[in-house]
Amino acid sequence: MITKPALKDLVKLYGWLDIPSSIVTREGKIFDSSGDTWALPYSLRNNSTLTFGKINHLNLRWATKAYVWDRIERVSTHAGYAMFQDVWRELLRYQERFIIGVDTDFKEPLIQLIEHAISKARATHRLWALYRPIQWYVWCTEHYSELGFCSAFSLELDGMTIPGNPKGEAVRMEDPDKGPLHRSLELPLLIQSMKNDDSNLIEHLQQKAALALSIAFGRNPANLTYLREDDLVDLTPEADERCFVIKMPRIKKGQLNPRDDFIDEYLDTAYAKFLLALINKNAEMDVRLSINEKPIENPKPLFVKYGGNRAALASQDWGNVYNMTSGDITGLLKAFVRRHHIISPLTGELLQISTRRLRYTLATGLAAEGISQRELARI
Repeated sequence: MITKPALKDLVKLYGWLDIPSSIVTREGKIFDSSGDTWALPYSLRNNSTLTFGKINHLNLRWATKAYVWDRIERVSTHAGYAMFQDVWRELLRYQERFIIGVDTDFKEPLIQLIEHAISKARATHRLWALYRPIQWYVWCTEHYSELGFCSAFSLELDGMTIPGNPKGEAVRMEDPDKGPLHRSLELPLLIQSMKNDDSNLIEHLQQKAALALSIAFGRNPANLTYLREDDLVDLTPEADERCFVIKMPRIKKGQLNPRDDFIDEYLDTAYAKFLLALINKNAEMDVRLSINEKPIENPKPLFVKYGGNRAALASQDWGNVYNMTSGDITGLLKAFVRRHHIISPLTGELLQISTRRLRYTLATGLAAEGISQRELARI
């Protein structure tokens, strides 16, 4: 029987580094890792808390913590978060079905669980979803085989060819709910509703600003969550014909902070007016933050989450405490469609909208106009 003291003995015997009480992420943020619940400083999700206590077996729990620690410290907070979620969703949530308890011998049951997951994934053409779980098992075996991982099975897994996540199917199949919006029948309905909307309520101004930016640039919602008010720059404030540029954070360039790198994008005045209206409304809102009567620096984002970002609050990530999540941005778009009751002429139902669909819409429109592949990739 393997118990917690035996695990501690193994850690001491093999000279392994034990899980520290606090971890510094690759982005330079510190969070408490002393228990079985880690509140990650990852403000893009409504809930970025990892609950290791769900993993029954103590050795599996400890090894998973070690791998999450490695990912967070060497790659990114997102890498650690995504790895845990995939391992739990695809494998460990079925632990009891395969009789993996607190102190049972998990070696063979875990192999059976993984083999079952692989067979199921192949049958449903989802083998790509097992990429991170397989990497987890291989890494744990390489570093902590003494805990009960099988080296021979790890070699088999490491030799597997895992296909990538299928991309572009909604575009190629012209899916009416997931593919690009029809540029003549659907997109004009959004634009016209946005132009006719004169509401000055904060949530309505946020909806219009998010929609304007999504139509103009087709960006990932995470780009918008990191925008701040001063990222909108008026290059000709004294001129009759105003020229706006927005400094768009580049979130997928491997930098430590999404705001370490920007790309300047020209923003049409017709869209810029929705951002200016939102900025004016934000000025009425007090989002200053103080802890123990001491002011905390928290730059005001363009899209303010007035209830506070739960993940940022839980991890004391004060710089992002009023940032919206990616899901919040998508929620603004969906709320706009519901509020205006925009019906798709193609489906006869409420228009299905997301930042991804608007991204597809921009890309297919530019491709139809003959833009080069190089320039399309840049956009």
